Amino acid sequence: MAEKRKLPVIQSREPKPTSDDLAAGDPEPEDRPPWHWVGFGTVGIFGAWLPLMGVAQWASNQLLARTFGTTISADGMRMLANMEPAVRARVGMYLAVPHALALGLASVAGGFLVGRYSKGLGGREASIAGVALAIIVGGLTFGAVGVAGFFTTLMLAVPFAGLGGYLGKKQATKGSRHE
Repeated sequence: MAEKRKLPVIQSREPKPTSDDLAAGDPEPEDRPPWHWVGFGTVGIFGAWLPLMGVAQWASNQLLARTFGTTISADGMRMLANMEPAVRARVGMYLAVPHALALGLASVAGGFLVGRYSKGLGGREASIAGVALAIIVGGLTFGAVGVAGFFTTLMLAVPFAGLGGYLGKKQATKGSRHE
C-alpha cells in the first residue's frame, strides 16, 4: 500500500513534539492558556458540587426530621411556614448551611485543580473560575431566586476557589522541589 503524502501548506506551523522528541531532550510543550484553566476549574467545581449537593440535601432533611419531625415536602413546608419567625430562621439555616459547606468544599476542590495542575497559575485564575460558576448558576436560577443565586454563589465560590488555587499552587511547588 502506498504511503500517504502530505500536501504542503502555506505558513504551516511546526508539528507538536511527540513523546520521542521529549525523550531526546527537547523542551516541553507550552502549557494551556489561563482561560482554559478557568474553564477546567469551573467544570471541576461543578463536578465536585453535584454529589456534595446530594449529601447536603440529605443532611438538611436529617436536621429537619430530628428537630421538627418533618422533611422537605409541601405539607412539611406549609407547617413550618406557619411557625414563629425565629423557628423559620432556624429552618432556613438547616437548609442553607449544609449547601453552603458543599459549595465551599467543591470550590476549594476546583480551585485546587487549577493551582496544582496548571503551570504557574493559582488563586487568581481559580477565583475567576468561581466567578464563572456564579454567572452560570445565577443565569440558571434567575427565574426562581432572582439575583440571590448569583450573589450567594459569588460570595461563597470566589474566596474558596481562590483558597483552593493557592493551596494547589503551593502543593505544585512543593512537589516540584522534591523531584
